[in-house]
Formats: sequence, structure tokens, C-alpha cells
Amino acid sequence: MTDALTIVGVARLPEGATKYAASPMFDETTAPQALQSEHQTKDGTWALLVVHAGAIDYVVPSRESIEPVKAGEAMVIEPQLVHHIRLTGPVTFVVEFYR
Repeated sequence: MTDALTIVGVARLPEGATKYAASPMFDETTAPQALQSEHQTKDGTWALLVVHAGAIDYVVPSRESIEPVKAGEAMVIEPQLVHHIRLTGPVTFVVEFYR
């Protein structure tokens, strides 16, 4: 995780979490439909939605929550939490995975 990022939302990565994988860089034309549909990470897997340019909405239906994540910000995604992203315009982002 890059120290210059601002973490938005209330969740934080657990102390000692280690990055083990990352998606390719996506934009509004290459973002997989799977990320735009409801899905969840596996038990014990945390994710970090990192926005490099533009903005994206992080949606958690069970919490009736829609949180914008802008360039230079990241959102922690908790294990097994059903969520999806919503494209709102031009964006570049990656998803990093931790355990």
C-alpha cells in the first residue's frame, strides 16, 4: 500500500496484513463486469480499492452505503462483505489483495 494514499471509509486493513496480489490497472472501459456486480472476497481476504485518477463509487447494499473514492484515495474492502463498484465517469484503479 502506498503511504501517500488517503484511506476513506471506516474499515482499515488489519495490522500485519500482507499484500499478496493485485489486479491490472483498469479504467472505465476495461473494468470487469464482475466488479460491477455484487461479489465478495473469501474469508480472510481483505482488498484495497485504489483509485489513481477520476472517481468510482464503492457500494455496499446491506449497509445501504455508496461511498465515492477519488484519485489518491483507497477504500478497504472487508472479507466476505458483499459489494460492487459503480462507474461514474473516467477512472483508473487497481484492486490489491491482502491477508
